[in-house]
Amino acid sequence: MGEAEQSMLPCLIFILAFAASGQDMSTRLHQHKVTSKESPAPEPGAENELISSLVEGLHSPEDWYTKKRPELVKLWTEILGKLGPDRQDQRWFGDIRRAVIRDRRETANYTRLEVDLPIEKDFYQNHLLLLPKNQGRGPFPAVVCWTSTTPDYTAPE
Repeated sequence: MGEAEQSMLPCLIFILAFAASGQDMSTRLHQHKVTSKESPAPEPGAENELISSLVEGLHSPEDWYTKKRPELVKLWTEILGKLGPDRQDQRWFGDIRRAVIRDRRETANYTRLEVDLPIEKDFYQNHLLLLPKNQGRGPFPAVVCWTSTTPDYTAPE
């Protein structure tokens, strides 16, 4: 059994325990409703909508990769549109692996990186990347959290 499978074993045991118990799905741990009254765009009735479980019906890591993950990719592609440029437009895009780290600062809870990303072949755009600390063993995804064309991008936190 590989490292990835071993790390998922407790989660799978937890899932199987709920599946075997015959528990009502609306009472499951991962079922909750949207209730944020501070939402900048509250939708009437959203508080009555159940947020579906990401693990419901899954019995193995293979189920995730063959069933649930493709469903999520399809859903997000429908929501966001195509996820990449057309083939003929790729010639204009920069190589994102050539990011330039301009500054690195350590804080108590995260590492703060100021980076320039090659958006196009001849254009780098300033971005800020915050990497949380003490999250356990990775790898973990990272998200570029801020970008702007004005100087305010340097201090969003």
